[in-house]
Amino acid sequence: QNDAPTSAPSQVNDLERNAQQWQGRLPALNLQTHMYASDANRRWVKINNVEYHQGDVVDGQVTLKEIQPQAVIVEFQGEQIRIPALYEWDG
Repeated sequence: QNDAPTSAPSQVNDLERNAQQWQGRLPALNLQTHMYASDANRRWVKINNVEYHQGDVVDGQVTLKEIQPQAVIVEFQGEQIRIPALYEWDG
């Protein structure tokens, strides 16, 4: 079923559907505020009481790749993960 060309962008994992895969690996992330704007420079989220923008590194190991209208995409250990807006992940 995975016959996508190798040049395709890496698949994004859904945190809610694959929670057991990240349990004990992905650090705790409490997404407290989610501000999406059509202008990418005005998008920000508050995670663990700190404001972050696209491209920022959270907790030294999770890169905030993209802020979408209803979710964020982070990169952790080379994998992209979709986390719903205002989600609390206990790690």
